[in-house]
This record gives sequence, C-alpha cells and structure tokens, in this order.
Amino acid sequence: EERRIAPIRRAAILNAGLLGATAALAGAPGVLLYPVLLAAGVATMTWNGLAFTAAGEISGRARAGTAMSVQNTIIALGGAASPAAFGALVESAGWAAGLATLAVMPLLAWLVLAPLQSEEDERARARAERQARSASLPRPFSGELKEAT
Repeated sequence: EERRIAPIRRAAILNAGLLGATAALAGAPGVLLYPVLLAAGVATMTWNGLAFTAAGEISGRARAGTAMSVQNTIIALGGAASPAAFGALVESAGWAAGLATLAVMPLLAWLVLAPLQSEEDERARARAERQARSASLPRPFSGELKEAT
C-alpha cells in the first residue's frame, strides 16, 4: 500500500520535536546541543522525496510534471529565502527564538496536510477494493478459466 502523506506528517512531528529540542538547548554546552542539532539537520531533509512523489501522484498523470515542477520551485524559493530570514531573526531575537520559529513550521505543514491524508486514505481504500475484486476474477492464461467453466 503506497502512502506518502502520513509519513510526511509523521516526519513533520519528528522535525518539530527535534527543532524544539534544539531551541531549548540553544544556550547549552556543545556536547548536549550538537547531537540534537545534527539529528534535526538530518531529519529536516528527509521529507522532500516523499513530498515530490506525492505531488506527482496526487495530481494525476496528465499534470504530474507540472505539479512536481511547482513543488520543486516552491522548495527552491524557500531554500533561497530562508537563510536570510533566519539570519535576521537570529540577529534580532537570538538563536533560541530562531530555532523555536523553525519548530513551528513543520507543525503548520502537519496541519495543512491533514485534508490530503484523508483523501489519500480514501484512494487507498478504493484501490484495495479494486484489487480485491480483480483478484477474484479468473485469469485467462493460468488455467483458472478452464476450471471455472
């Protein structure tokens, strides 16, 4: 069963937790901060492949290329603008505030993706029903057709 949105939403919760922990440890010694910061850095990069695939699947064959291009463009624009915005926030409010703000972003994604998860669950149920129906049909070249007649 192919599901993309639910794992992206789980990653969002993990990312929010790790970024929140990083914010809480912003003033802590490096021996405490760096492992959490490393885990947050790795975890926040893991969702993009799933999101790219989901964009293509949700949009359908005719618009998959456009959807994936738009998704990649939005990610690239965010990647270009975010460092400057984050730097300005850290400069004005400090590391803890900057990292806490980052922790909110995956939570927003988790909320925004909730309706898509419901749609994906419905598509998965419909696909399972179709597969169950087709599995019960005789296969013409397997010998089942002769036995069924």
